[in-house]
Amino acid sequence: MVDIKTGRTRWALTEPLPDNDLPARFTSRHGFAEEDLRQAIELLFFAYRDMTAGPDEMLARLGLGRAHHRVLHFVGRNPGITVAELLAVLRISKQSLARVLKDVVERRLVQQSRDEGDQRRRPLTLTNGGFELEQTLSAVQQERLSRAFAAVGADAIEGWQRVLLAMVEPADRERLERAAARRSAFAERATEKRASFVAAVDSLEQAYQQRAANRLREARARRASAPPARRK
Repeated sequence: MVDIKTGRTRWALTEPLPDNDLPARFTSRHGFAEEDLRQAIELLFFAYRDMTAGPDEMLARLGLGRAHHRVLHFVGRNPGITVAELLAVLRISKQSLARVLKDVVERRLVQQSRDEGDQRRRPLTLTNGGFELEQTLSAVQQERLSRAFAAVGADAIEGWQRVLLAMVEPADRERLERAAARRSAFAERATEKRASFVAAVDSLEQAYQQRAANRLREARARRASAPPARRK
C-alpha cells in the first residue's frame, strides 16, 4: 500500500488560464451529458494505457522509453523528416528531443544525414535496426487494434477514426490527411508496379512453358521420323 503524504497547501491558480482552456467555453458541452463525456475521457485513458503497455515493457528492457518510441514511429512513418518538423509534431522542448535523438542515434536506430540541396536540413531516417525495432513495437499495437476492430465491425471503426481525427488540432489534422493521401498514392503505385511485375513474370513463365512444349513436340517428331535402328 502506498502512503502519500501531503501538506496543507491548497491548490490555486497563480495565473489565468489561456482562453482556449477556460472551462466556461465548454459549459454547454454541445448537448452531451457530462457523465458521457467523462466516461469517454476514462476510455481514452485506459485504451492508451493498454495500447502502450506492451511496447513500454519491450523498450524498458533496452533502456528506452515512450519518447524513444514516438521518435521511432514518426521517423519511420515520415522518412526524411527534419528535427524542426519532428518538434512540431511532438510538441516537446528542443532539449528533450535532443536527449532522445542522442540515444537513438548512438544506438544506431536513427541516422541523420545532410540534404544535398540544402545543407541546413538534416533529414532523419531509421537504420535497419531501427526499422526492425519499430516494426516489432508496432506489431504489438497492431495486434491489439486488429482484435478490437474485428470485435466492433467496419461501421464502428469508421466512426471511431472520425472522432479521433476531429479531436486533433486543425493544423495537425491537415498534416495527417496529407500524409494519408501521400501514403495511399504510394501504396497504389506500389500495387500497380507489383501487378505489372507479376504480369511480366506470368508472361515469361507462359513463354517458357510454350517454348518447352515446342521443344518436346519437335523432339518427338524427330524420333518419329527417324529410321528404325538396324539390329546387329
